[in-house]
Amino acid sequence: MRLCLQDKDKLLYEPQIRLHDARSVDVGFIVVEVPDLANGKDCILGDAGATLDCSDGRLTSLPANLLSPATTTILFGKNRLTSIPTAELATAPNLEVLDLTSNMISSITNDSFSTSRNLTTLYLDLNFALQEIEVGAFQHLQKLTKLSLKMTDLSTISPHLFDPLRSLEVLSFGFANITKPAPNLFAALTSAVEVEIASCGDVSTAIARQSLGLANLSRLEHLYVYAGA
Repeated sequence: MRLCLQDKDKLLYEPQIRLHDARSVDVGFIVVEVPDLANGKDCILGDAGATLDCSDGRLTSLPANLLSPATTTILFGKNRLTSIPTAELATAPNLEVLDLTSNMISSITNDSFSTSRNLTTLYLDLNFALQEIEVGAFQHLQKLTKLSLKMTDLSTISPHLFDPLRSLEVLSFGFANITKPAPNLFAALTSAVEVEIASCGDVSTAIARQSLGLANLSRLEHLYVYAGA
């Protein structure tokens, strides 16, 4: 895998969303031990059960017994998932925010998010084993407004991968090993306000606008292009 990083410290995982420090929060919280999954690592249920934080737990599976229809946020970065936990996510049908940053996910299938139709925010960065995303992987995410997908091992993606994401407003995407992206790859993102592109190649802002289909996105306000996929 080729990584275009100028600073190795960028590989360090930082949670995309942080649960408030329980010691300084007045609302109730529950610390749940899951030693069978995480060698003693605690998960935290906060916001009256709306947020599950199992970040940095070395977990190999998502503890579905801690999820419910009340769950709206799952913070599961820096764990050991090898696939999207579709069945477990079904127990949280009202989930809006999912952080799977820095796991070991190798592929995303057409059904991976079939039980997560209310997602608005999805983080998939730093899944270095990710080599395949099926063309219909995002077909169930029509409410998604923010997607971050950088630092993976993708070498090719379907030219229609992003077509279902008509509500997407913010996209961060790293090309990494993708040297010849499909023309008009982002043309269907008609709601996009901000697009961030990380590339190993010499992709200028002007080239990105024209070749990737961004030129005609009338709502686009911010386009960032830089080296480091």
